[in-house]
Amino acid sequence: MRLTGSIRVFPRHVPLPHIGKVRTKERTDPLLVLRAEGKAKILPATISREADRWFVSLTCEVERPDPSSG
Repeated sequence: MRLTGSIRVFPRHVPLPHIGKVRTKERTDPLLVLRAEGKAKILPATISREADRWFVSLTCEVERPDPSSG
């Protein structure tokens, strides 16, 4: 299942329609900081279910510094 539109992310979970809160394996604080600075954008999310557990995979576009200018 793919999810598009407005995807909200919190420090330890992602709320999903019809499912509720899905806890993230990794902290999303760095992503939230980059989004606040305008350096990251969340693209579609993919949701899967295995053995009665829900998983969410976030696809992100992140602005990175040019390594040749350092």
